Amino acid sequence: MQNLTVHRPTSITEFRGLLEKERAELKKHYPQPLESKQDGVDIILFAGQSNMAGRGKAHLAPYVKEGYEFRPVSAPKKLFHLQEPFGKTEDNPTGINDENKKSGSLVSSLVNAYYDCTRRIVVGISASKGGSSILEWQPKSPYCTDILERLQRCENFLHQQNIPIKSRFLVWCQGETDGDHAMSSAEYKMRFTALQNALSEAGIEETFLIQIGNKKDEPKKYQQIIHAQRELAQEKQVVLIANAFEWMDRLDLMKDNYHYTQTGYNLCGDQAGLNLAAYILNEPTL
Repeated sequence: MQNLTVHRPTSITEFRGLLEKERAELKKHYPQPLESKQDGVDIILFAGQSNMAGRGKAHLAPYVKEGYEFRPVSAPKKLFHLQEPFGKTEDNPTGINDENKKSGSLVSSLVNAYYDCTRRIVVGISASKGGSSILEWQPKSPYCTDILERLQRCENFLHQQNIPIKSRFLVWCQGETDGDHAMSSAEYKMRFTALQNALSEAGIEETFLIQIGNKKDEPKKYQQIIHAQRELAQEKQVVLIANAFEWMDRLDLMKDNYHYTQTGYNLCGDQAGLNLAAYILNEPTL
């Protein structure tokens, strides 16, 4: 497991303070002010189920300083300034279809924290489906086929526009449905590895994991999936960049059994963006 924040904050104020301390530590490692780097972009696939798709409130998400959304389903011939609800227009009736439920996610907060610490510009692609099982993301499934097509359309567009691509990343948050179905840790790891291999073959260079949290009315329900995700990180198959969802119930940031308030998404996105930046800057994750 990566060296994420292990001290569990007892208040939102304390958590924000920890994140600001970690941001300041990162910024000690590069000269100020940072120059914006215009020599390329990082493609990030934001994929998984509803807590990646986002069930928050878009108007409470931060404004994105610098970052873009590529919309391979609804508008594949331009880039859009990234804003919430991220991916709202990207339902594909024959593939990844979130049924118009995206309402505010962690993506904006993640992109801001990442840019703030690296000045690397993100082109984000939405590829998440609420309630989806890892079984539905297997190679040659409609979801896997769709996510590969979304990536390819983005690459083709950027090449046509002569925009260099620095890196291709996956940020993954999924597993609650498999926890509800009592999937074993071993099976989850096997199924996730199959998806990851398909994406790696398509050019994804690194997988960054946002660990799932606990089911509010059954706090032990998802332990097998959480265990699997921690093992994937320990084995260095993925880079664990956020574990904040584990703390959301005690911080009163859960809106129901499965989902978080927009404040919860913002805090988790901030943690994830800082740790993604730490990885890129070759610093220990925070």
